[in-house]
Amino acid sequence: MTGPILFPTNFSQTANEAFPAALQLASLFGVELITVHAYIEPSIPHAYMTRTLQEIAEAEAFEELEHYREQLVPLHTIASAHAMDHVPIRHALCPGSDIIVQILAVAKREKDLNLIS
Repeated sequence: MTGPILFPTNFSQTANEAFPAALQLASLFGVELITVHAYIEPSIPHAYMTRTLQEIAEAEAFEELEHYREQLVPLHTIASAHAMDHVPIRHALCPGSDIIVQILAVAKREKDLNLIS
């Protein structure tokens, strides 16, 4: 069995234009599509984090989550517009210090899950 298809996205116009092709592949293989949005989170050593800095970091993380949630709506609109509503879509938000490492971690986790099932 083929596992899910990962679709890394930064929600740019270019990524949104590529999204229908990913949906078509997922539909063709009868698999789930996982959008992966990896981003670099601010790094402030906890030893130096004052209460104010911690509040700013938490507010920024919340803003990133809200932005992420808002960007999912156009993806589902694109799926509907291309008659691909039947493709199961999951979403992964991956904060970290290295975007590529975050995407690879999702791929590894999905591969491990598919080996077990």
